[in-house]
Amino acid sequence: MKILFLLLSLSIIFISCGSDTLIISQKGAVQIDSIVTIVESGQLKSMNASVVSSPGDWRMEYRINYLAAEGSIVEEGDTVVIFDTEQAQSKRDEANAKMEIQIAKLNETIESNTLTLNQKKINLQQLELQYEINKNQVENAKYESDAAQKEIELELEKTRLRLTRARQDLETQKILNQNSENLIRLEISQAQVQIERAKKMMSGMYLISHRGGLVVYQKQGWGGEGEKVKVGDNVWPQTSILSIPDLDAMKAVILLNEVDRPYIQTGAQADVVVEAYPDTVFHGEVVFVSKIVNREDGANNLKTYNVYIKIDSKENFRLKPGLSAKVTIYAKNLSDVYRIPAWCLFNDRNNFYVESIAEGKIPITLVQLNNGFAFVKGDLTADAMLKPNEAIPGF
Repeated sequence: MKILFLLLSLSIIFISCGSDTLIISQKGAVQIDSIVTIVESGQLKSMNASVVSSPGDWRMEYRINYLAAEGSIVEEGDTVVIFDTEQAQSKRDEANAKMEIQIAKLNETIESNTLTLNQKKINLQQLELQYEINKNQVENAKYESDAAQKEIELELEKTRLRLTRARQDLETQKILNQNSENLIRLEISQAQVQIERAKKMMSGMYLISHRGGLVVYQKQGWGGEGEKVKVGDNVWPQTSILSIPDLDAMKAVILLNEVDRPYIQTGAQADVVVEAYPDTVFHGEVVFVSKIVNREDGANNLKTYNVYIKIDSKENFRLKPGLSAKVTIYAKNLSDVYRIPAWCLFNDRNNFYVESIAEGKIPITLVQLNNGFAFVKGDLTADAMLKPNEAIPGF
């Protein structure tokens, strides 16, 4: 991490420090303006990347049979990943076979039910005819003996009861037939669901790109720290296989040291130099500064923040994800300040001052301290000679 200061002013202050004194000389105005710039290295990424992932069915195995070539340009709708279809094909064939069995069973059941129902209808018709015959016999038996009349009436009652029972039996049979057919139709519906699911499984073996762009393979393993995907790999459901970044909108991603975090705000201007194309400076703007710190393990216990710089690339397709870049952010304006070597500062209970050979102790206000320099304000005069702070190690 480096912090550099770009001096912007028509007025220039020259500062030099010998072994025992610091001489400040000036030309023109006493005060200068400065811009704090922060330089960090990072990588290019796309602002808008479409991720192609494996389906989320945990009952399936996803073995990669085909991958679009990494670095190739694809169009929206192009097939970019094909998984092994054997398992999905087996499930689809199984569902189709079950559907055929249930349809055949339904046809057989309907035919059997129709025969049973027709037989009961015939029996009912015969009983209805017998009932009419018995009624006529009762009418004709009025000249018969009482015993004969009672026997004929008894036969009529028996036929009426059988007729009532036959009618109830017919209605019951209709209900039973409907229930048995409905159970099979339910099995057919379930088979249809399985077929549709199998079709979805099969279509899930073919992944397409939902946008045009560059093919970039994703890394596998915990936290994406493993090797990139390749043909023949078995991947988990909902695994990122590849991304299709939008090359029209690129960003540089840097890790900003916590010391510099207060100086960076969204909207700050930046320059980006891609190491692969050092002859070109791309301009950009800070669009995101994370509020969540990244803690890195190690002796230094370094704390950093993610910062995104949107690059004005003007559709420059040389910019591709993964390229290394150096980013210069113009972070903070400092006006009316002096720049002096940091080893010329003295501190008395958090009150800063410098020691001038001619004027003695001169109180100053410390504005910024970085990279071995101090940016200060105070009554520093022309050609002042400052003493170094011998309490600082090395002096």
